[in-house]
Amino acid sequence: MRTQCCNHGSPTAVTSSSICIKQHVIDAQKQHIIDTHPKMNMMRLLQEHNRTFLNWFTRTIFTDDSALNTLRLLAVGPNLNVPTWKGYDINNYSFYTKSQDDKSSVQNDEVSVDGNLNHFF
Repeated sequence: MRTQCCNHGSPTAVTSSSICIKQHVIDAQKQHIIDTHPKMNMMRLLQEHNRTFLNWFTRTIFTDDSALNTLRLLAVGPNLNVPTWKGYDINNYSFYTKSQDDKSSVQNDEVSVDGNLNHFF
């Protein structure tokens, strides 16, 4: 199945299937380690793979002009700027984060939700 969805000539040139992309990129990096260190045993190979994969992946993607945009976005890494709020109003009920709730003079710790019902009690 991998031969139908992957271009084995380049770790960044793939045609479909995110599972295929992932396995193909991992295999390419492992092969790079084997080529660089041909006498390395399997345990050491896996350790080296885990230690160096992220840097190898980023370097490989950004030096390949034919790399898919999806792979480029993965190589950049996650965006840690996530919008958050200190409270939420849901169905006329207010819910607050613990830090915001600790500032409040009125506490209600008896809120529970029954997953089978459409209301809070």
